[in-house]
Order: sequence, then C-alpha cells, then structure tokens
Amino acid sequence: MEILGFWIRETSSNIARNRLMCLLAISTVTICLFVLGAFYFAWGSLQSQIGAQTQKIDLRIILEPSVSDSRRDEIVKAAHIPQVANVTLVTKEEALKQLTSDINDFPVTDLEKNNPLGDELHISLKDPTQIFKVRNYLTSVKGVQKTLAPQEDNVVKMLLEVNHFVKVAGVVALLILGLGILLIIHNAIRLTIFARRREIRIMELVGATPWFIRIPFLMEGLIYGLAGAVIAAILLLAVLLPITHTNTPLLQVLIPPDADNILRDGLAWIILAGICFGFFGSWLSLSRSIGKAVQA
Repeated sequence: MEILGFWIRETSSNIARNRLMCLLAISTVTICLFVLGAFYFAWGSLQSQIGAQTQKIDLRIILEPSVSDSRRDEIVKAAHIPQVANVTLVTKEEALKQLTSDINDFPVTDLEKNNPLGDELHISLKDPTQIFKVRNYLTSVKGVQKTLAPQEDNVVKMLLEVNHFVKVAGVVALLILGLGILLIIHNAIRLTIFARRREIRIMELVGATPWFIRIPFLMEGLIYGLAGAVIAAILLLAVLLPITHTNTPLLQVLIPPDADNILRDGLAWIILAGICFGFFGSWLSLSRSIGKAVQA
C-alpha cells in the first residue's frame, strides 16, 4: 500500500507540474478519439444499412420452365454454398398465383394448363459483398434461365463501394490519429522525464528498481489516454444519442434500427483505445528517453 501510495503521489505530482502539457495531451487524445468514434458509428451504420437492404433484395433465380423436378432439386442443392444463408423454392404454380394476385383481371384460366413461368429460388446471403459472385455462379448452373431485378445492381454496387470507401477511410484515420495520440503522449511523458531526471538518478542510486521508477510515468500516460477517451465518449454520446432518436425523416432513413447498439460498441472501443494509446505512448517514451535523461 505504501508503494502504491508513492506511485499515486508521484503521478499526481507529475501532472501538477506539467499542467499545460497535460491539458494539451488530454485535449488532443479527446479530439482524435472523437473523430475515430464518429468514423466507427458511420461505418457501423453503413454496414447495418447494407445488410438490411440486401436482405430486402432477395437474389431471385428463375429456372427454365422445362426443368424436371429431379433437376430442380439438384439446383436447389447446388445453391446451398457457404456464402448462402437461406434458399427458398417458389414453384411456378405459386409464382402464377402471386402474379394473379398482383394484377387484377389477369386471365389465369388460360395459363393454368400451360404455365409459361419457371420455378424460382429466393436466396439470401451471409455476406452482402458476395452477391454478384453468387449470382454469376448460379446463373452458370445448367437449368437456370436468368436472374430477376437487375435494376437493383447499381444500388447494391453503390452501397458496396461506399462501404469499401468508409472502411479504407476508417483504417487511414485510425493510423493517422493513433500515431498523433502516441506522439502527443510520448512527448508529454518525455518532458516529464527530463524535468525530473535528477530525482530519477537519485532513486537509481539508492537502489530503486527500473519498474519502481517507470510505474508513475506509465500511470500518467494511462491517465492521459483514459481521460481523453472518457471525454470523447461523453461528447459522442451527447452528439449522437439525439441523432439516433430523432424524428427527422431524412435521418430516420440514414440511421439503422440498431444504432444504439453501434453507439454502445463504439463507446467501449473508444475507452479501450484510449487505455492502449496511453499505455503504449508512455511505454515508447520510457524506452527511448529515460536512459538519456538520467545521463544528461
């Protein structure tokens, strides 16, 4: 308990002596993590919307009218590939009934004996990005006539392209902002080490272990990262929570139903990222600066 109390006092003393650097470090971490949290929320919302849209757009495969029942069963089995979540068979009789229910005064009696429609496969996917590969594969299967709803291609392609862009932008933002957080915390801890180099040297002379000396600086870095993460999480919650519960028609279209879950996960990741950045930033500073500071 005495050692823990010493570490806490040393950490508080370091922060009190470098208030301006502490404020700069925490504010920078806050801004960077806020941007990262906003990227995560946008990415998660887009992923959810893509999933919802692709679930609405079944991959509809039309079989040739002359396909036998045995061949139809073989095609159904062939459709159960790893990328497919569910396959629903709609017979041509059921398709005709659906057509007559959609169109009034349709001469159904003329077509009951000679139904020109083919059986259909309604397919939902596990991964929406595989929709075109699965469609091309099933179209090449013998007995498959065509796929329906080609007008949806441009919409799906656009969603997937935007999704890819957001993923790449999120990775780039993570690298750039993460590097910025590490450098800020690294510089803050390094200045603290050089300001206290005489005390560090004295502690070494009286037999203090390297870990005993380093722990307060690691705690200081953790405080910078955690404090910035908590503030960023609070700001994100204040900004995004009203958006997820808005009554504005445009935002209701853009925000997915599980937006609260995405926001909760994003806040958890922000806290974890703040702790990791704080720890590794201070660790980097200690590994590069503490020896030089003692020799100076």
